[in-house]
Amino acid sequence: MTIEKVKGFRDIFAPESLRREKIRKILEEKAKLYGFMPIETPTIEYDQLLKGDNESDEAVSDRFKLKDQGNRDLGLRFEFTFQLSRIFKEFPNLKLPWRRYQVGNVFRDEPLRPDRFREFIQFDADILGDKSIKADAECLALAKLVLDELKIKAEIKVNNRKLLNSILEKSGIKNNQQQILREIDKLDKLSEKEIKENLKKIISEKQIKELFISLSKDLNYFIKNNYSGAGEIKELENLGKLYNFKINFQPMLMRGFSYYTGNVFEIWSNEKKAALAAGGRFDNKVGRYINREIPAVGISFGTLVD
Repeated sequence: MTIEKVKGFRDIFAPESLRREKIRKILEEKAKLYGFMPIETPTIEYDQLLKGDNESDEAVSDRFKLKDQGNRDLGLRFEFTFQLSRIFKEFPNLKLPWRRYQVGNVFRDEPLRPDRFREFIQFDADILGDKSIKADAECLALAKLVLDELKIKAEIKVNNRKLLNSILEKSGIKNNQQQILREIDKLDKLSEKEIKENLKKIISEKQIKELFISLSKDLNYFIKNNYSGAGEIKELENLGKLYNFKINFQPMLMRGFSYYTGNVFEIWSNEKKAALAAGGRFDNKVGRYINREIPAVGISFGTLVD
């Protein structure tokens, strides 16, 4: 029998393990400065909770599935956010607003690639029960504080899911919106020509043309023409001046998860050619099992801490 580690997993030794430990400590220290408190959640959850209503999302479809000795369908967590809906079902009287952070290992049964692993560390900071854009700003302020401490230069890319939906509607696109957004989200992997060819299977060439014209506009255009969500981006931009960060409006930024409802953001490193952190607002997810809307916004550090 050959004794070796499972493909897609790894062993980590010093000095790399010490570097990772240092970054985790910095993240935790800075999170506490903004009032975030630590929680811990199970690595294994029921598969029904894991898949939710968004099984088409790539991370959800790539989840690890398990069975216990009782033949129950279980799985390994692929992120932390979905667990919040279970927490509020079991602890519905949690005092709001609630600021929590969590650091731990998450798992995805993805195709093997040289730069991706099936187990990695994630650090999340979320604000639950605060619908103000100020909460969005504080998540980004935390990210800026961490990046400054680590002396990392990066840009904060921002968009808004309401704005994207408004762009689709004003382009005459009312059906298959999630499918269209998933295609546009592939622009970092495929050329614009390839994306347009894929979209031809869903919408007309006229609609594609109008869509890409709209996606080339600046923020002021969307504000002047009363596009939904544009004002939220502008408010975040103004708050950034108070919190010492600057945003870069990117109308083609999607973020993969379909549960986002407002501002979405990505912390991008040109040096590493990778996203160091990402997140956004997900007001319809946390209270879903108690028939209650609980405003929520968060940021997740993956590449940075891992």
